[in-house]
Amino acid sequence: MKKLTVYLCLASFLALVGFNSCKKTILFPSKAGLKKKLNGSWERIEIGNVGSIQKWTFNDEQVVINTIVGVPYPDSSTYVLQAGLSKAYITFEDFGQFWLNERFQIMQLNKDILVIYYNSGVNGPYTAEFKKIE
Repeated sequence: MKKLTVYLCLASFLALVGFNSCKKTILFPSKAGLKKKLNGSWERIEIGNVGSIQKWTFNDEQVVINTIVGVPYPDSSTYVLQAGLSKAYITFEDFGQFWLNERFQIMQLNKDILVIYYNSGVNGPYTAEFKKIE
């Protein structure tokens, strides 16, 4: 009976890990870990807006947007990171581009890729993808 309980617990754990690996979720994120991965410069990957390249630089709860190619529109904001058991969020607070002042879910964050997402309800879903450049 004891072996059966151990096997059931092990099978449940493996199933949980297996199903979570199919989704791009961040398990057990910490604010410090998120901040460490986020700090630096990221190039925004523009899928539909060819000819515009933005660099977002995160440092000490500040983010600065600079346009590398295209119409220059520098902007900056403070941000707040929030971490839960399986989700992480970043909230931008004072961008000049007011539509960016939202709470985004961090869908993916590693040393090379950042993907953030929110659904405003009015304007629909918005996803921004970045690759690390510095």
